[in-house]
Amino acid sequence: MTSRYVGRFGVLAGTCLLGLGCARYVLPAGDVCLPGTAPPSIEGRILAVTSATISIKPNAEVEAAPVIVAVQNETQLFTAFGGYVDREELRVGQYVWVWYVSRSPIWAGNPPRAAVVIPYWGDPADQPSPGDRPCADDR
Repeated sequence: MTSRYVGRFGVLAGTCLLGLGCARYVLPAGDVCLPGTAPPSIEGRILAVTSATISIKPNAEVEAAPVIVAVQNETQLFTAFGGYVDREELRVGQYVWVWYVSRSPIWAGNPPRAAVVIPYWGDPADQPSPGDRPCADDR
């Protein structure tokens, strides 16, 4: 019995030492720049909005299939400047950054659950520049 727990602890410790399983996953916070904020899990344009999900066309690949993301009551929605966003304000065509509840999309659920959604509005002045990330935009 004890050897089984020691074995599990050894595997966990080994993955931490190799950097495979214990990295911090820092989510963005409204109005605060947190050092080490993870890059978005997905970013792109909203294709569809339902009461519980959004469908996103990822930016990463031209031929990428849309990704459905669960937006729950626990999901935080705010602008890049930290202002609160109501779920009903999400619109088709909006550009969004989304962070899943886990660094791994597999552990985030099916469909993956969003922890944070940062939408951008239709104004061209309120669009992220290529390569921008929260806490990394020097403008």
